[in-house]
Amino acid sequence: MSHGADAPENQASHATQAACGQRAEVLTVLNNGLFRLRLPNGQEVVAHVAKDLRMAFTRLLAGDLVEVEVSPFDSSKARIRSRIEPNRCKQPAVPPNQPQQREQS
Repeated sequence: MSHGADAPENQASHATQAACGQRAEVLTVLNNGLFRLRLPNGQEVVAHVAKDLRMAFTRLLAGDLVEVEVSPFDSSKARIRSRIEPNRCKQPAVPPNQPQQREQS
């Protein structure tokens, strides 16, 4: 009943791909709690909201940035893990404070 020598490696690679989240943009809100998203590579997927967000009554609107897990079995389906706050995705406009050097006289 062996699936081959490389079966555990394939399972591990699928698990790591599913575990790491991708950013996506909400395109449209569909009925039954589904959303159409656009991934950074241009692919569109249909996603449902994870239980954590449902229990927190998080409202998602078109244009929101979210973190998703794409299904390893069907690349057109995904799970929305979290909403990305607008201020979290922008780079700070001001660079971090540099230590001031003393003037030499």
